[in-house]
Amino acid sequence: MNSVYLLPAKENIALDSNLPKLSNLSLDTKLHRSTSLKYSPDTPLKARTNNAVLSSQNVQPSRKPQLKFSYITRPNQKGYSSESSPSSKKSKDTASRNSSVNDIFQKSGTENRLSVVPSRASISIGRRSKVKNVKELIFKLRENSSTGSKFEMCLHTSSSFTNEEDRKNFYPFEDLSSKRPDLFQRLTMYERIMQYPQIFFTGLPKHLKIKSDLKNPKCNYGFDDKRGNYIILLGDHIRYKYEINSILGNGAFGSVVSVLDHSSKSKKNFACKIIKNDPRWSLQAVEEIKILKRLHHPNIVTYVEHFTFRTHMCIVTEILGITLYESIQINSYTGFSLNLVRKFTKEILQGIAYLHSKNIIHCDLKPENIMISGDGIIKIIDFGSSCHTDHLTYSYLQSRFYRAPEVLLGGRYDTKMDIWSIALISLELFAGVPIFQPQSEWELFSLCVKFLNIPSRKYILKLREEIEILGFVGAENCNQQDACSNTILWKAFNSNGIMNIEYVTRKALHITKGHTKQLNPGHGSIKNFLRKHAYYGNTAATGGESEAEINRFLVYIEMCLLWNKWGRATAEECLQLEFFTCAEEAN
Repeated sequence: MNSVYLLPAKENIALDSNLPKLSNLSLDTKLHRSTSLKYSPDTPLKARTNNAVLSSQNVQPSRKPQLKFSYITRPNQKGYSSESSPSSKKSKDTASRNSSVNDIFQKSGTENRLSVVPSRASISIGRRSKVKNVKELIFKLRENSSTGSKFEMCLHTSSSFTNEEDRKNFYPFEDLSSKRPDLFQRLTMYERIMQYPQIFFTGLPKHLKIKSDLKNPKCNYGFDDKRGNYIILLGDHIRYKYEINSILGNGAFGSVVSVLDHSSKSKKNFACKIIKNDPRWSLQAVEEIKILKRLHHPNIVTYVEHFTFRTHMCIVTEILGITLYESIQINSYTGFSLNLVRKFTKEILQGIAYLHSKNIIHCDLKPENIMISGDGIIKIIDFGSSCHTDHLTYSYLQSRFYRAPEVLLGGRYDTKMDIWSIALISLELFAGVPIFQPQSEWELFSLCVKFLNIPSRKYILKLREEIEILGFVGAENCNQQDACSNTILWKAFNSNGIMNIEYVTRKALHITKGHTKQLNPGHGSIKNFLRKHAYYGNTAATGGESEAEINRFLVYIEMCLLWNKWGRATAEECLQLEFFTCAEEAN
């Protein structure tokens, strides 16, 4: 497993008023939902934490402090480990919230992140109301114990690179000993400093740094763990420019840390994604960088720079603290008003419309990959799975709760897969819980049949024909016929494109251990789902949703949740719908 270094809760720390504010930041990753950590960046704490890290890596033995930890972590855990998470929430479904990609070549499902999704029965409607507007949401984020410090940090960050006026003086290595002896004395004899002409920061004192092991090239001479992840020490430097403040999260790709830019007079904070020391992940990071460098939109995370440090690819972006999922969570999963859903969905669609205009597919949209800036603006993050429309890379993409039918079936996909995910995110923003909470592919397929009825024979045959003409995605190095025969597109339908209902029901029952009831095509109703989670009233101002507003929202959802990808609305077409153009705007 990738290492996650837990940091002590603020209750255990004697805070100094002169120290920077507490950080409690979160970024999402492709494999794991991020780990949010609380810490105070004082030197004694960094020393204790780093000693524990080094001890676990057998680098520098030291006694691990016996401290009480307060943290939120969701990867590979069932339930929640958060002091703010309601302990009473237990789900009737132990579903995987999002089975995401877990390997650069094998894009298979994983039972990670959220294992328990609260059912509606576990939420008391009478005691809680929906969040009405951005102002109320920001208030809740600031007041919540798990998101308050993260949100405050968002208010003091920058999305722009350091300009010349804000840049501090730098020192070449040759002048460091005479002009900045305080920086020079922190260097060890194994520093790779000659390749960096500008030195701003040299990290921890030399006796606290990792001691290079020249006899251990497999672990990058002591800088990496056995899995190729960079060993992170708080307070140390990256590229003699950035200071590591905290670990934001980790995943199969590597780690994400918050960093302080010492080249800036204003001491800006950024997020730095440190890629695993593996050629496969490095190549994928190169593709992500190419995409990020092309994107310049207010609703997409801002790229700052990239570089290689100690053989690790590093990507620096603006730092964002709060995900849409966390925003839903702090309101006990009761959701947002349609005014707020409209605002957030509109900004998501604007970002995705821009992305699609560049012929790029995000491929992994979900609440964890959509963040809220300090001023309440939506930002789309994590382009590690993204691809171009003319170069589809993997056959298995998207988190299961938000997976489009064409991906589920094993067919070829396009930009419309993102539209499907956005519609499901909109439903979750309103209801507070996902409409689809499957434990397996077959259960997801049965849920799609339940709500959307059986896909037409014409559609199934057209998907198969497309594969025959353009090829099966991801089958370049294997037998295409074998790859196709293992998909639902061939298993659930006969040669004429007619679905075998008994077979699908049996597979869903088997995979989910009997939790799936009898399959009733078309029995589910999206409108009933909306009614079930709506608070009715004359206007949104009185705490309810009007029937007209519900119907306008339903029209938007039904234009996106279609089996037929060719029939789904585009992002631009969605933005022209009455739900987004009506006079009732979010506050």
